[in-house]
Amino acid sequence: PKTYLPGRIPPRSWIVVGEPSTSRTILTDPLTKKPEELCGYFSNITGGSPTMGTVNGARGHAKRKAVMPAFSSKHVKRMAEVALNKTEAWIKLMVEQTTEDEPSFDFNVSEEMVGIVLSALSETAFEYEMSEQEKEKFGKDLKVALIEFVRKDPAIPFRGLLGWFLPERRRAVAAAKSLKAFAMKIMREYRANHHANNGNIIQLIME
Repeated sequence: PKTYLPGRIPPRSWIVVGEPSTSRTILTDPLTKKPEELCGYFSNITGGSPTMGTVNGARGHAKRKAVMPAFSSKHVKRMAEVALNKTEAWIKLMVEQTTEDEPSFDFNVSEEMVGIVLSALSETAFEYEMSEQEKEKFGKDLKVALIEFVRKDPAIPFRGLLGWFLPERRRAVAAAKSLKAFAMKIMREYRANHHANNGNIIQLIME
C-alpha cells in the first residue's frame, strides 16, 4: 500500500513492506539506499559526520559487512560476561552502602542498568573504560541530540534554518560536538594503547 506524507508539494509516496523475506532482501541489497532525510537527521547527532549507519548504497553496505564479525557469538558472550560481572559488583556496592540505621535507599534502576550495559559495551567493543562522569555526560548529550535532531527536526519545518535563535537547538549542537569529541578520544586511546582483542569492533574500524 502507498501512503502520502502531507505538507509536501508534490507529495512524496511511501511504500510499506510487511513481508519479512522481502524486507530482508531490500535491506541486504548493497544498492539499497536509505532516505537522505533520515540519514541527515541521524548524521546531525555526530556533528554532520557520516557513520556506518548513515552512509548509503554500496559503500555503506560494504562498511557494515566489514564489521559483522564483531557481532559474533564469541564477542556477544564476552560482553554478557562483562555485564554480569559489573552487575554483581554493583549489587555488592549497594549492599555495602546499607547499614542498620539505613537499611534501604532510593536509586533509579533503569539508569543503573543503562550504565552497566554502556560500561560493558564500551569495554568489550571499544576497549575503553568509561568513568562515571563520562557515562553521565554521554547519556545527557545523546538525549539532548536525539530529541532535537530526530524528534523535533522531522516534525517542525525550517527548524534547522532558524535553530540558532533557539537556546535548545544551540545546546543540541554543542551536545553533538561533545559526542563526536568523545568518539575521537576513544580512537586516540586505542591508537595509543592498541589492546586489540581478536576482531572486536574498534579493531575492525581502526585497522
